[in-house]
Amino acid sequence: MTNLSRQQIFNLIFFTLLVPVGVYYYRHTQYPYYDTLLPVIFGVISVLCAVVLFFVYSRRGLDRKKEAAVTQKIQTLINAGHELHVNREDVLTTQDVDVLNKYIRQTLLLVTVVCGVLGLAFLIFSEGIGRMLGAALLVAIYPLRNHMKKDIIRVINEGKKQIIRGIITDRHTTTTGTRDSRTTNHWLTIGEIKLLVARSTYDYYLVGDAAEFHTVEYPKGTTFILKDEKLNGAGLQ
Repeated sequence: MTNLSRQQIFNLIFFTLLVPVGVYYYRHTQYPYYDTLLPVIFGVISVLCAVVLFFVYSRRGLDRKKEAAVTQKIQTLINAGHELHVNREDVLTTQDVDVLNKYIRQTLLLVTVVCGVLGLAFLIFSEGIGRMLGAALLVAIYPLRNHMKKDIIRVINEGKKQIIRGIITDRHTTTTGTRDSRTTNHWLTIGEIKLLVARSTYDYYLVGDAAEFHTVEYPKGTTFILKDEKLNGAGLQ
């Protein structure tokens, strides 16, 4: 329900209120002798759902007003020339290296299992080109694993990370892909730096929150988030 707009919630309220009206109508016109409590129970549940939705609708309105005030304050600070983020370099810690090693182990395992299963399936159940494709997938496992390990070793050997600390000035989503296979990307903006984050991270932060993100470039040209932290009491909320 967190992704529903106020208009969508209003439509749900309208629908849930129509349900008991419809139940009442059919109870007294189409089935006047239907003498059970089921329609009444169904109507009560619908009304309760409408009450809950109305509470969410009202809360969403308050959140929008609060976010609008924070956005205005952010714009005022920007116009006044204030820096809303700090981007500095630091060294990788042992915990950072552990995060990278855990990630690469999980990724390599996934690649090995997927390529291995698909390769064996093509070899066993296909003929001709299918078997050649299966063999290619099995052969490709080793060089693919090596390439991925070299990239993570590069990051660890460089021993550097970026620490981005500041106010979240924007959060939005973008959609890529076709109608049948769409992917939603979630973005947080700290000062002027945009970060592609997981859905759970996106839901955790609001505009005006102060946060700190530790990142490395992995793979090349891509930002990998090692860890993030909300700085309670330091935002604009």
